Amino acid sequence: MLPRAVWDELRATAGEVIVNTRGWDWALLQSRFRARPSISDVTTPCPTKRDVYLRRILGMRMESQALETGRKVHEAFMAPFKGEEKEYEDPLLKRVYEEAKLRKLESEQEGIPVSVEPEIPGSPIGLSSTIKPDFLVGFMPVEVVYGGNGSLERKKIAVTGYALALESWIGLPVDAAVIINVTNKKTYWNVVRIHEGLRRKFIELRDEVARILAEKEDPGTSEECPSYCPFKEVCKG
Repeated sequence: MLPRAVWDELRATAGEVIVNTRGWDWALLQSRFRARPSISDVTTPCPTKRDVYLRRILGMRMESQALETGRKVHEAFMAPFKGEEKEYEDPLLKRVYEEAKLRKLESEQEGIPVSVEPEIPGSPIGLSSTIKPDFLVGFMPVEVVYGGNGSLERKKIAVTGYALALESWIGLPVDAAVIINVTNKKTYWNVVRIHEGLRRKFIELRDEVARILAEKEDPGTSEECPSYCPFKEVCKG
């Protein structure tokens, strides 16, 4: 399902990552807190993670146009891989759906195994009991995201979490992932090397969110509230 250029980059950069933190290092990866956040909890856009507190502790539910569009884009890309026939009038969704259909056809011709939303044990690395990446190509996580650079950076943390969970599960190193970054004009395929810095950052954010959930403590508002955060009016109102 991956373009040839992505495979070429994966081959060209293989072996470049030096890693000390692996998913099978359970003593290092176990959280000090009993709460088990999800991948989405760990990768929310809020710098203080107050959105997790509002949603998980106070039970608040908010929507935004950015979230709605992102959800629709995600559904459009996933549909062909789930065997779902769709018709879209929206140009963005139509483009995404048609590209996904082509990638699905290519994946069948390549013969490389592609798993759609597989369940992976998350508890060994301090997450919720099961976590589900969008795809596994072989044992490489592949995620779809809509939006700008902020969304891409958060997805790098997400695929790092999936890589650590996979390492814990299969006992083999997972050093790369791919993020399919959909924008209004183009789709970008980003190879991510799961280096030590990303792994440490994931653990740091996981522990921060787990502490908020375990202690039910309001972390307070951020001075750099993202414009697209659905809770912005709650925090700034």
